[in-house]
Amino acid sequence: MPKTLLLVRHGKAELGNFDQSDFDRKLTERGIENAHFMSEKWKNRFQISPILISSDAKRALKTAKIFAKTWNITQIQKKHSLYNAEFLDVLALICNLDNQHTEIVIFGHNPSLSDLSNYLCENENCQLPTCGMVEISLDIDDWQLTSKGTGKINTFDFPKR
Repeated sequence: MPKTLLLVRHGKAELGNFDQSDFDRKLTERGIENAHFMSEKWKNRFQISPILISSDAKRALKTAKIFAKTWNITQIQKKHSLYNAEFLDVLALICNLDNQHTEIVIFGHNPSLSDLSNYLCENENCQLPTCGMVEISLDIDDWQLTSKGTGKINTFDFPKR
């Protein structure tokens, strides 16, 4: 059965400062509003409940929690490896997913998510803004086969669209 991958960049976050680590940056009010807006907009997109996987950085995890609540999903898999990941690290995570899951949503950061989208969908140029989302169809039956050029962008969406 073909696979669907939804990559979601975290919402707008606070600016960094010397008193706070980058990892601990929180969403701004606009980031929270945009996450609610996008999660509502995509609420009925999936036929079955997708698996949610998120970076454990505060801004990404808060974005994932907003989506999970809107979509009535109770579990989010937290992956520290998504924080400061290169796109090939995210690809490795995807290649190790259980094949019983056909729809996966990953909440993370740029540039890794945009780079991954561009790698999977060779002839596309996707640069995810904050709370931007790209839905990719993969014409594969096994997550391990996820590789360069195996994807096709179904939808590229973001709050200001």
